[in-house]
Amino acid sequence: MTQDYRPHIPTVEWAIRLLVQAEAKELDPNSAAALRKCSALIRSTFGVEVAATPTGKELQRFRIFMNELAPILDGLKFSSSIRLRVGLGLLHQSLEHMDSICELISMGLVGSAFALLRPQYEACLRGAWILASATDGEIDAFMRGGEPPKAGVMVGAVGAILGAENNLFRVFHSDVYPHLHDFTHGGAMQVNSRNSPTEITSDYAPDGMIWLMRNSAVIAGLAAAMMCDQTQPEVGEKVREVFGRLYSDLQH
Repeated sequence: MTQDYRPHIPTVEWAIRLLVQAEAKELDPNSAAALRKCSALIRSTFGVEVAATPTGKELQRFRIFMNELAPILDGLKFSSSIRLRVGLGLLHQSLEHMDSICELISMGLVGSAFALLRPQYEACLRGAWILASATDGEIDAFMRGGEPPKAGVMVGAVGAILGAENNLFRVFHSDVYPHLHDFTHGGAMQVNSRNSPTEITSDYAPDGMIWLMRNSAVIAGLAAAMMCDQTQPEVGEKVREVFGRLYSDLQH
């Protein structure tokens, strides 16, 4: 059994961690010297350049999307109400899970990244339900620790605010959501991805990691668009422009 968290994707973050350990000093990941060292380490370890693999390119796109969303969403203005504060808080949490998924994959902790896809989706779904159709009494009960309706019930309600994206939300719920319990609670996929012919180790398929990042990006795009539509609708078009530009291949 091994706990060598060498990532399946050659990333600068992984290389920086090793270099800091080896040199016993901090490195500025944005400095030219550090990047040259990282590139050399990745080249010698993986035999490729940074982001040269399909998973590396997908991670690069995923990180660009995350970084482009941040300034768009920063400083959104809205009239304060319990409904908005609760709903937007949940959507904000969903976006934070996307950030964590990106960082975990960068560090080679892919199983933990998979485990966050369900919480990311459910925070987005709950936020949409709060904004779309929850009564004041249901919101109050939720904030007192009560459970929201079942996921399928909430999905039926979100069409009231999602508009054109409603179909994307429903497709995700029907096609992807059934698999998420396995990822979060340790099902067959998580176990099979830790078994090789000779050892127990993290061994996630590249196609699976690409699938994870793309689905996380879809949820993040929905959450970000809803946040804007409920506060400053004109800003929502910027979110859609960024998603459409980076993920045009997912919209056909």
